[in-house]
Amino acid sequence: MIAAGGCWLAPLPLIYPMVTTGEWSVARVLFAVLFAVLGPLIGRVIARATLASWRNRQPSTPPAV
Repeated sequence: MIAAGGCWLAPLPLIYPMVTTGEWSVARVLFAVLFAVLGPLIGRVIARATLASWRNRQPSTPPAV
């Protein structure tokens, strides 16, 4: 959940100069939108894969004495 929030905040360094100085460029806008959309999606995919691997992990059995 925290990682998803961080992904939404990640494009701010790209957007802030455009808003404050008025230096807009198509490349920056597209990159910021792409970053804002794909960041959380990629984070969710990684989180789901990690949780699935943790669930499927076999518990280690202690050695026989």
